[in-house]
Amino acid sequence: MWLNMQFTAQAESWLSSNHAFIFGKTKLGSGRVGSVYALDNNPDLVIKIPRDIKLRPVLDAEAAQYNNLKHLRIIAPTHRTEQGLIRPHLRTSPEDLKGLSREQLEDLRESLIELSEAGYNVLFNLQLGIDSAGNVLIYDVGKESVMLNQDKQEAYERNNRAFALFLYTIGKRSILSYGEVKPP
Repeated sequence: MWLNMQFTAQAESWLSSNHAFIFGKTKLGSGRVGSVYALDNNPDLVIKIPRDIKLRPVLDAEAAQYNNLKHLRIIAPTHRTEQGLIRPHLRTSPEDLKGLSREQLEDLRESLIELSEAGYNVLFNLQLGIDSAGNVLIYDVGKESVMLNQDKQEAYERNNRAFALFLYTIGKRSILSYGEVKPP
């Protein structure tokens, strides 16, 4: 059983003592709202910056959404700065995700049950990464990725569909061998 996700002590110490986030050499990816870069002065962390200044409010909303979800173990820790959102550098490649163990997939299912119980669901695809301790985390909690759902049963159903799709995507054909995301 995991504890609530937090930055490692080393990362926390670095973040509290460092206010210069140097990035730009290694772009790891981009989406509709922002681009993600490895921090040049700390390769264990990444920064998500808005693709355009007009998108800054969307990134701010993601930071606010993180504050609502940070108590859940499936949510990657996030540190808001003037430049963007700092997170642990997660392994997100299809090869890494295809290599998840049965235990990691069962933990993921349990975490999605916890997310459902909190009244949140994934909108489309799970945006997952693996941290240095082997925990599987959702790294994008923007309103286009995770939403509050007043209907807890619907949250369970949507998270179950997202889990089934994720399993299929990584080559695990049957959700039944891992269990469904449903109320306890």
